[in-house]
Parts: sequence; structure tokens; C-alpha cells
Amino acid sequence: MEKRTCVVCQGLFAPKSRNQKTCCKECAEIAKKQYQYTYRKEHRAEEDGAAERKTPQERMELLSKHAREAQKMRLSYGQYMARKRMEAK
Repeated sequence: MEKRTCVVCQGLFAPKSRNQKTCCKECAEIAKKQYQYTYRKEHRAEEDGAAERKTPQERMELLSKHAREAQKMRLSYGQYMARKRMEAK
């Protein structure tokens, strides 16, 4: 295989596999941390913009509402939610 340039230290190295992008274990650890940092940063931004976060109290109120509706229909909460999901499809 031909020599490559390490993505971390920019040094030349002979790769042992065709996927190798770093010259040594130290550079591989640095590259891994950089990748994890950028991955988390991107996905946190997606999560924050995707759905509005609800407080625990708001979630409990919604749960209680569904439980009351299920009780009125003489269904268990699970049966009620299954029926609701089927109607949504």
C-alpha cells in the first residue's frame, strides 16, 4: 500500500489496513475524541431543535389525561394507547 498522511499529526505512514487514517494509537485516540465531540455537538443541536422539552409535571399531566380517558372507555392504559396509535396510522 502507498503511504498516507495521518489525519491528526500530518505525518506520513504505511497503513496496515485500507481503513487506517492515523499513524499510531495516540493519534487514533485523538481522532476518536475529535469525532465523538463533533458527533455529539451535531446531534445535540438536532435534539434541541427537533422536539420541545416538557417538564416532568407536564408529562405527568398528559399521562393523567390519557389514563382518565382510558378509564372512561373502560380500557387499560395500554389498550387505550395501542388503540390511539392504531388510529393515528
